[in-house]
Amino acid sequence: MSNLKAGQVQVDECAVQALDGSLHLRGTLQTDAGTATRPLHAQLRLRDIQLPKLFELARLLGFDVVGPDNIRGSMRCEADVHTELSPSFLPLLTQTHAFMRTDLRDLELIEVEAVTQALKLLSEKRTGHLYFEPVQPRFVLEGNRLLIPALSLSSNLTDMTVSGEYYLTGQADLYVGLSPLQALFGDNEKRISRIQSGEAEQRPSRGLVFMNLYRRPGSPYKVRPFRKQEQQRQQAVIQQQYRELLQRQPLDTTLRLLQ
Repeated sequence: MSNLKAGQVQVDECAVQALDGSLHLRGTLQTDAGTATRPLHAQLRLRDIQLPKLFELARLLGFDVVGPDNIRGSMRCEADVHTELSPSFLPLLTQTHAFMRTDLRDLELIEVEAVTQALKLLSEKRTGHLYFEPVQPRFVLEGNRLLIPALSLSSNLTDMTVSGEYYLTGQADLYVGLSPLQALFGDNEKRISRIQSGEAEQRPSRGLVFMNLYRRPGSPYKVRPFRKQEQQRQQAVIQQQYRELLQRQPLDTTLRLLQ
């Protein structure tokens, strides 16, 4: 359902089935901007989007992300998006800014280079397929740059923390913490069973070791150890950038249109 007003189109409700899930959109399209492009502000609610389908689409759009065979699971997401539509009514990525509040379920990563590089001291048999407990991360997208202020993950192999930035061109600058003791001595099969059954498990972090994963587009990851104090300083920088971006861009983190 939409309303036509002077200089704009207001979309009160738009719902489509996509990526084996559903997408609901509300927002406003400016039609009198005086340029070839048209500003769009929209808030989206995605439900039960299948991650292989999502990443297959991302690959088709030319983004350098993991392939559909390397990821499993589903996503729910609420997002506030500001972008410009081209004359063919396609979003211009360079003019896109978004705040995303996500909920990832049944997440699995299979032979993902960043993971195997971070855990390369272990055999690929242990690191090639990771299962994760449900996680609710928040991200900010600025053009082709995805900013990750703080992401805590609990997998069958080790607890992990991730912060940094990833570009849809493949460039990455990530700071990863993981527990070597959990990875070396944890009961992997038992942990997988607990995750798949949805059984919550509280376990203490046994001293995270930090490293920096850096990659230029089209190149392999470079890994270097990181002292905890360095990681804390770098994470503070990332979180400051995250706050400044939310202040600089008119992003609505309350997602009020979806209420």
